[in-house]
Amino acid sequence: MLSNIENMSESEIKAILKETTQASESRDTFVGIESSGIMIYGSNTTPKAGFDPRQRPWYIMGKTTGKSGMTDIYKGSADPIDLVAVMAPIVKDGKIIGVVASSFELTHIVKAVSDINFNGGYGMLLDAKKTIVAHPKADMLGKKSILEPHLKGDAEGFIEYTLEGSDKIFTYKASTETNWTPGISFDKENAYAFLDAQVKELFFHWNSHACGFCRYHDFLN
Repeated sequence: MLSNIENMSESEIKAILKETTQASESRDTFVGIESSGIMIYGSNTTPKAGFDPRQRPWYIMGKTTGKSGMTDIYKGSADPIDLVAVMAPIVKDGKIIGVVASSFELTHIVKAVSDINFNGGYGMLLDAKKTIVAHPKADMLGKKSILEPHLKGDAEGFIEYTLEGSDKIFTYKASTETNWTPGISFDKENAYAFLDAQVKELFFHWNSHACGFCRYHDFLN
């Protein structure tokens, strides 16, 4: 739908962005245009003077990778809060002419993981840099995971580790859409009694969200 963005009016673009915000339940949806550097929000937000969307993390990622995906945590330009964005490049005749993205507050992502109950364990979410994005302990958020050295090979599996004197097992499956890693940490002595059903529940919830966001943005092309 946005592949013809250079010939669309601002009101037409805004209508599509507003629809995307509602469908994705995001904070806002916006688009940056490559040729002009113009930024258009689906909401009533007005870009600051001199603002260039082409310098923002979501735009750079969309242009560099040439595919849909999810950014790491970044600070919002309109409001200085922690955000992540699902983005997709806008392509016409094989050329990237812009990038569209929807932003989500980090607290929204944390809540989505925290709301899933695990008997004998807790959910955890790591971004592409293996920084902890969702964790039941607030003081862990934003820190590099101690599991990082063990997450450079297989896209899914089990890791045995020790935390604060307790033996644990972390089971995970990285998202191919976002390179983020959802998983569950269990006390080792309780892990195997609950593992299978709980893992399936977490992966279903996270991958459904991630894939849905990315595919919807792909649809906009």
